[in-house]
Amino acid sequence: MTTRRRTEKKKRVVEKRVIVGVEDMVLLRDTRDVGIVENLRDRLTAGCIYTYIGHVLVVCNPYKWLPIYEKEVMKQYVHQARVDVSPHIFAVAEAAYRNMVTEEESQCVIISGESGAGKTEASKQIQAYIAEVSGGGESVDHIKRVFLESNPVLEAFGNAKTLRNNNSSRFGKYFELKFNYYGCPQGGVVTNYLLEKSRICNPGEGERNFHIFYQILASSFCANLHLTSPDNYRILSCSNCYCVDGLNDSEEFNVTINAMRSVGMGKNQIQAILSLVAAIMHLGNVVFTPRQVSGADGSAIQNKDELRHFCDLTKLDLTAVEHSLTFRQLQTMAAGGRVESYEVPQNTSQASARRDALCKSLYERMFNLIVSRINVALDPSKAEVSPRGLLSVGVLDIYGFEIFQNNGFEQLCINYVNEKLQQIFIELTLRAEQDEYRSEGITWTPIPFFNNKVVCDLLDSARPAGIFRILDDTCKTMHGTKANMDIDRKFTETASQIHGSHKHFVSSSSSFTIKHYAGDVTYSCGKFGVSNKDALGQDLVILLKSSQDKLIQFIYPEEIDLNDKKGPPTAGQRIRVQCNELVNALMQCSPHYVRCIKSNDQKRALNIDVKRVQHQSKYLGLCENIKVRRAGFAYRAEYHRFLERFNILSPRTYPEWRGSDKAGCKEILKEVAAKIPGLTREEMQLGNTKLFIRQPETYFELEKLREIRIGDFVVVIQRAWRSYHNRKEYVTMQMEIAKIYKDAGKSRRRDSIFRPYKGDYLESLPLYERESLTDIKDAIFRIIDHYDENENIVFADGNCYQLCSKNTAPLKAAISRHDAPPPFTYSEDLAGVLQSRLVVLTNGALYIMERTVEEIGHTPHGTHQPSPKSLPKVILRRRIPLPKKYMQGAILTPLADSTIAISCTPHAALPTVRRDHWKDDSEVTHCPVTGKKFGLFVRRHHCRISGGIYCEEVSNFRQNLPDFGFYNGPERVADAFIGLESIDIMEDVVLFCDRKSELLGHLMNEWKKINKSKFPITFTDEASLRSAPVSAMSNIPVSSMLFKPSPSVPDEEFKLSTAGPSRISVTVPVGLSHAIVEQRQKKMANMRREAEAKRKRQDAERRERQAQREAQREEERRIRQEQKRAQKAEAKAALQRAAEMNEATNKKKSAALKGARKFGDQGSVGTTRAPEPASGATSELAAAMARRRAAQGNI
Repeated sequence: MTTRRRTEKKKRVVEKRVIVGVEDMVLLRDTRDVGIVENLRDRLTAGCIYTYIGHVLVVCNPYKWLPIYEKEVMKQYVHQARVDVSPHIFAVAEAAYRNMVTEEESQCVIISGESGAGKTEASKQIQAYIAEVSGGGESVDHIKRVFLESNPVLEAFGNAKTLRNNNSSRFGKYFELKFNYYGCPQGGVVTNYLLEKSRICNPGEGERNFHIFYQILASSFCANLHLTSPDNYRILSCSNCYCVDGLNDSEEFNVTINAMRSVGMGKNQIQAILSLVAAIMHLGNVVFTPRQVSGADGSAIQNKDELRHFCDLTKLDLTAVEHSLTFRQLQTMAAGGRVESYEVPQNTSQASARRDALCKSLYERMFNLIVSRINVALDPSKAEVSPRGLLSVGVLDIYGFEIFQNNGFEQLCINYVNEKLQQIFIELTLRAEQDEYRSEGITWTPIPFFNNKVVCDLLDSARPAGIFRILDDTCKTMHGTKANMDIDRKFTETASQIHGSHKHFVSSSSSFTIKHYAGDVTYSCGKFGVSNKDALGQDLVILLKSSQDKLIQFIYPEEIDLNDKKGPPTAGQRIRVQCNELVNALMQCSPHYVRCIKSNDQKRALNIDVKRVQHQSKYLGLCENIKVRRAGFAYRAEYHRFLERFNILSPRTYPEWRGSDKAGCKEILKEVAAKIPGLTREEMQLGNTKLFIRQPETYFELEKLREIRIGDFVVVIQRAWRSYHNRKEYVTMQMEIAKIYKDAGKSRRRDSIFRPYKGDYLESLPLYERESLTDIKDAIFRIIDHYDENENIVFADGNCYQLCSKNTAPLKAAISRHDAPPPFTYSEDLAGVLQSRLVVLTNGALYIMERTVEEIGHTPHGTHQPSPKSLPKVILRRRIPLPKKYMQGAILTPLADSTIAISCTPHAALPTVRRDHWKDDSEVTHCPVTGKKFGLFVRRHHCRISGGIYCEEVSNFRQNLPDFGFYNGPERVADAFIGLESIDIMEDVVLFCDRKSELLGHLMNEWKKINKSKFPITFTDEASLRSAPVSAMSNIPVSSMLFKPSPSVPDEEFKLSTAGPSRISVTVPVGLSHAIVEQRQKKMANMRREAEAKRKRQDAERRERQAQREAQREEERRIRQEQKRAQKAEAKAALQRAAEMNEATNKKKSAALKGARKFGDQGSVGTTRAPEPASGATSELAAAMARRRAAQGNI
């Protein structure tokens, strides 16, 4: 049996569940950036890196690996709703995957944040989770393998060490994993965006180039590729950073090669890619020296060895490459429409720019090849596709918003993409909120917030021309040999003319500022023009196409037409097209959002830099997210979820509610309305399928009530568990005792056969005035702790009697306040032979104790109480240790009595009194209790128990101390030690105890644990008792006891009488035979089996009703889903019809305007002329007039 240190029923204290901060910041009381950061700090410090804002997951980079990504953790989120589990990236992945399967709708996860915030890690964890929980099979496992192994490949070629992050993704990635309608992977598509090409030639100070350069140099391949160490290559050494802490480039290279093989790349293909990477390093080392060419500034190559290595690896002609780098071929229009070509010598700066452009173009094309090779391995067209097509889960991992000290064209492109993503978030979030309130029949009053559409229009609108279009026009009109600063200056002037009055645009002579949703960003001019043109010159493309290398021929498939007037698309055009395609793809999916936050710049574990996080909170729009989410109701839940979570708050809904979910929610709200005064109709609304609560404080009150109720249940469960656990051992104990009794032929009393054991019976003690059960228990533990604080109580009973000498206080005085008379009668000559006792058994000893009752003047025998003197509630009569050197066994009778005699080793007289622990008089000068100084009038007195020295007033109590060798009467004891030592001498003890069998069972168990042997038990109807050798101290009145049955004695009682000199006769009732006992046991067993069968039937019926309820909910969900699909199909068809009508209208307008005279035409009506290109105000006026004429024509 599990022992207990305290047997009293402790006052329950409801401990609130420790919740670090707020898991969903929609419920924050302070929704400002300060409150958000404070909540994130509290959670991160406690190791909780994930927090919600509604359905948006906010992640703080802990800069420490946490054990929260194992498969065991994944299993906790499978088939779990977001509200039922703690915030985690797995919860987002689970929601995306399950929604795709159940809703049959493609999903996307948009991950944003600045470099070092953990976007790549979040993306990989989402991919790992989906790969773990989706289907299996050989083809599926191949897709999963390619799916996961693509990450090391893309990281090697697209990631680099920056000042903020050791593994920063320097490109954007949208990974779509394709599934069939059963949720099994069928393939995938990877789309890359915004590769940071400027890093290839000019990595920042203290940063590294892409990982693959250093991995090759740390491998065995470098010798075959004419490579040495990183400091020998300009594109690597210019940053003065070659290593990353904790990163082994050689090991990473092996990982990269294995991953490339896993995604389907062959040996020759891998060798060709590595050779091209090496060629780029050699080309980057080419240095130019100035020279004069026909009177113009030209250049020559200084180190042709590096160029030779480049040509060897790319299979290009050395002379052709040298000429193409130092001369530029230009085409001009000559008379008759002919194109004339001529060569322009390049100075050292221009030649270096052509070299760098060639490096960047080669690396970009190679990176695109790697992405396309991964797509080939993931090609979903190879899988069996159902007629309904494929679904997808897309993961977008892209640069977060960037604000640096010097911001250029790349930051403008990145921030433009983030503006578009923020626009999607606002549109989809508001649309989702409005659709939800509309479908639920809830009135919603929107709040004002910043809509960044105005900034998006500023950047990419057609009329007036946006920033990107102005830059494109400037680059087209100012070509040739114009300096970069001249192009940028013209671009800035034009932008100021068109958008000078725009409230989100501010310009100056060398820069311009755009007021983004995330903050104001100042862009410095100087490289906008050259970065926007970006395309490799046609002459260099022709050079590369002359290569004999198959890889280079493959990555440059385009045909060059020198007569084509249309130039290649600019970088701005490409990013706008890519961004629009991305937006269109995302708009076709149900979005999920992950906002990653960089906690600090020093990479300190579980630490937040408040200012840095506040800045990110602002540009990630966390405050706006909360405002949008809380525009109506902070909390909403489907009825069945609310009912399942809060059903314990109402006795009508718990343990089972058989009505509708909505009716159950109403019952809960009705029950808690009196406890939550603010729960009004305005505060809480019931929709068609969900319940809405406006303020987070109201929801918190509900949670508090739930916690209190759970606390109540915890106490009940703990009590039930302890009862079950103890009862299980008690039943085993009962069966052992019953077998012992049966083997000994002992009769049983009716009340003891099926009486359950519980160990603690002190609650039945009668209490006197100004006395509590806690006081008695504290007094009991005071005695036990005096011997051993580690002893645990296993049995305690206050309704016991001990056979004692008659020279004690009258029995009737001691029990006069009992609620019931004693269960025995006795002859006059035996008055006082039985005394009330407390019997307590621990795992170390048997304690026989006596209560003191000062109110009725009861002073225990063997003590002397001066007046006034307050006694402890309980004092010790005898402590019998369990080792067999002290306790030798037990004596029982074969009759139906309650007697048990404990056979003890009699106490041998000590030759001298124990004084070895006494303190010397000279050591103590003052009383330790009163503080009085000892002297002539304050005498010293030794406490016989402690050996300490006290004054008279605190040491004038006396008691018997046989264990210390005092046999002539009570001895002096200090007040603090009253009743702690045994008053009675060690000898046999006879107890009359109703719960004798339970006491015996516990004695057997505890004695066996200590002595490693079976507890000796003797059955006899005439017991001989052994008294102590010191007869003056003996407390046994007789030497033997005779037991006999009598039908005249009532059940549960016994009668004492004298049977001769030093002999007592005990008459007990006739007990039950073992046949009757077994019959009753069988009857009880049948009753238990029937009760168990009934419980199982009820459980089965409850499970069946629950299954029916779940099926009904699923059917309702399916109907709602069908309605949702029908609405989407109708909306899509409406859009298609609108597009067709619009196209038809445009055709009619074109036909009507075909013969009309254009504004400014001098020809006669009816003649048709090709319109000349118009610009500026003229083109706008012409367009306005055309629209007016078209409108009049339609009328």
